[in-house]
Amino acid sequence: MAVDPTPPHPERVRLESLIGIAEKRAGRAAEKRRSAEREVDDALDALETASRNLRQWIAANPDPQGELL
Repeated sequence: MAVDPTPPHPERVRLESLIGIAEKRAGRAAEKRRSAEREVDDALDALETASRNLRQWIAANPDPQGELL
């Protein structure tokens, strides 16, 4: 005679499902954070390059009004 296994309690099934959903959500959020950190790094690099280029341009092209004084 085979013994039927007791079906899992509905609350346990619900909680296990919530854990799976939360794990997927955490994984997606972690990837979004890594992507955002790369974007911040790229933006800071672009800002640094643009600022350096402006300083070099200003040094190479002094204001002509400054010579009149």
